[in-house]
Amino acid sequence: MAEHEKWDVVSGVGRTALWVAVARALETRSESGLIDDPHAEVLARAAQPTGALTSVLDAQPEDETTRQLWQVMALHLGIRTRFFDEYFRTATSSGEVEQAVILAAGLDSRAWRLEWPQDFTLFEIDQPEVLDFKRRALAGEGAHLRCEHVAVRADLRDDWASALLAAGFDPQKPTAWLVEGLLPYLPAEAEEELFQVITRLSAPGSQVALEHSVSANFGQAMDDPRFEHVSQDWGVDMNQLVHQDERTPAITRLRDHGWQVDRDENGTTTAAEYGRQADGHSAMHLEHVRYATVRRN
Repeated sequence: MAEHEKWDVVSGVGRTALWVAVARALETRSESGLIDDPHAEVLARAAQPTGALTSVLDAQPEDETTRQLWQVMALHLGIRTRFFDEYFRTATSSGEVEQAVILAAGLDSRAWRLEWPQDFTLFEIDQPEVLDFKRRALAGEGAHLRCEHVAVRADLRDDWASALLAAGFDPQKPTAWLVEGLLPYLPAEAEEELFQVITRLSAPGSQVALEHSVSANFGQAMDDPRFEHVSQDWGVDMNQLVHQDERTPAITRLRDHGWQVDRDENGTTTAAEYGRQADGHSAMHLEHVRYATVRRN
């Protein structure tokens, strides 16, 4: 196995999972919240990060730029989380899909908060430190799993497919895959390999939900000086973490692998479907984001 940098929820790229939890907690709290994720704040606080990352949970930021950024992120994560919550509900409603895989699961709490079919298995793949922290934190709060939850402690830069199979994943069964908030952190060749492996492991009837963007547009978003401000606030240099190399659009790659696109829409469109208008800073951010679902017949 290749030697790679390791991380937990308060270091490296793992810290992005922490700000996702904070944003989900803020959206859950809001009067017109799109989601109900009571575990997000529990996980954010349990990490006990240094710096300003979770201080927003205790008080409105005094700095206007910081306040605007958290408003944008809360809306973005609210929309994204709800879209994929609904994806799982729809994908599992027929009873044909008996297992799901969340790649780079981070502090996702769907195994604890969504209703799953009886005897359903949810596999989560991420760094050991991240998955172990999440289990401990939620167990300490008395949270109960609502499905069979299998933590696959593997690095997506290594042979995660073998680890998934060894954990009991059945490639002969239709699978609901989730690729949420992952693709910007992968170089183009790693993204292509990811889709190849997903296709190889997917029986007919499988589905994939993903957040994606066109790389050029994402690069324009990262050039926004507000990202430099938030990088300092979060203690994360986003420009060092994300890849802005030119690549074939994710949906095109999946079509080339034989997947049929059911849905592929702009973030501002999704916001409108949920009764939220994205304007100003939110619109500038969400116009670079797309949410999609595909299936393999």
